[in-house]
Amino acid sequence: MNAENYGFVRLGSSLVPEFVISKPEGLPDPCKCAPKNGCPCRVAGIKCCKYCICKGGDCCKNPITE
Repeated sequence: MNAENYGFVRLGSSLVPEFVISKPEGLPDPCKCAPKNGCPCRVAGIKCCKYCICKGGDCCKNPITE
């Protein structure tokens, strides 16, 4: 198996994982669910997700998530 075919790149004599992180178009920046700053997820009309500070869990202040 060639590791370079499975998400690794060669840097010198080392193999390191290649990370490609991209945000899907239209998805707001991860929110902090702070009522005073507003919730970009709520404003966009979407649920909070695992990338938000609240992780869409019990402490989430976004009523759309519930």
